[in-house]
Amino acid sequence: MRKLCFLLAAIVCLMATGCASNLMRVAPPDFARTVPADGEAHVVFLRSTSFGGAVQAPVIEATGGQLIFVAVVSANTKVLHKTTPGEHAYVVGGEDSSLLKADFEAGKVYYIKVEPHFGLWKARFTLDPVTAQQAASPEFKKDFDRCKWYENGPDTQKWFQDNIASLRSKYETSLKDYNAMELEKRPVIKPGYGLADPLP
Repeated sequence: MRKLCFLLAAIVCLMATGCASNLMRVAPPDFARTVPADGEAHVVFLRSTSFGGAVQAPVIEATGGQLIFVAVVSANTKVLHKTTPGEHAYVVGGEDSSLLKADFEAGKVYYIKVEPHFGLWKARFTLDPVTAQQAASPEFKKDFDRCKWYENGPDTQKWFQDNIASLRSKYETSLKDYNAMELEKRPVIKPGYGLADPLP
């Protein structure tokens, strides 16, 4: 019994420990968070908690079934993803996978929270859409400020290619789960969720 309690305590401590992925690096001081250029939309993925910090959250874009690496989102970090207007799909890995669909408007900045949850063996994650009203709230601003800006390092694409078979499997599973959901329960980013100006 004592050994079991010790093991459970160790697991909880491990899940609560925050550590950044070695695939990502701190963004430079002059990291630009500008208004999107013409024909462009920006997406900020942020993970504003240390819970499950020992487990990294890889995010990929899966628009039209084509996989594109976005970032590994660690505890208390945020990353900027530049993309095109229109319909997109994103998947986050973990113990299982979760999919979110989005419809972006040109010139807007969108926010998506990478939320950890208890899993059987390690943390699982969901991609939670943030509405324009939520993004303007003091609660979200506090979460946003808590996170540090990170960007992809030089080895991210190699890691992506080495793991693309596993990531494709996660995408296919999460797409089936997404399509099986009732329409009103499917996580989506609507065009009106975007902000004309990025949060400072």
